[in-house]
Amino acid sequence: MSKIVVLFSILLLSIGLNAQNNEPFEKVSKQYSLEFGARRVSTYSNFNNKASNGVTALFDYAWKLSGYNKKKNAYISVPLGFSMFYADKDTIGNEGMKVLNYGWTVRHELRKDKKFTPYIGYGLLLNQLWINKIDGNAMGHQTKFELGGNYNLKGKMKMYAKIEYSMMRFPALNAKKAMKISTSDIVVGVRF
Repeated sequence: MSKIVVLFSILLLSIGLNAQNNEPFEKVSKQYSLEFGARRVSTYSNFNNKASNGVTALFDYAWKLSGYNKKKNAYISVPLGFSMFYADKDTIGNEGMKVLNYGWTVRHELRKDKKFTPYIGYGLLLNQLWINKIDGNAMGHQTKFELGGNYNLKGKMKMYAKIEYSMMRFPALNAKKAMKISTSDIVVGVRF
């Protein structure tokens, strides 16, 4: 995990250094996103509960990192998301789950100011997991990668769709291996 944090920090630093130049300053623009989608658990590791399908919603507050002076846009954002997973079977050991996540994401647009603009993104998040019928919750972390596209409407409004892959890890006390969950998402949303 520490290698991922170091690589992510170096990447953010390099983005910031590339964004600096000697040209006139522009006001940093902000962007808000609201998204909804379907979520599927791809794999479980050291995890007894089985709740494979669910829904997800997320609100995102982003600042423009680069894209000034006719360069491609990049954003850093603070997301707050919530997912609900439904049990595969109505049996003991198969309970519904809820996940709250929050952290940082970075999004790079691959074209500049086109009607359709593809983008890639990645993020590091903290999350909390609740399993129905079990007291308490587990805290863990999540790494996510996304590929999507913005459809630019009039003004600042954009519709977008994306596919996302996430890896969640929940350490457990007195356990040699952490619980891990991988998910795949299909999401649609609006940015303004």
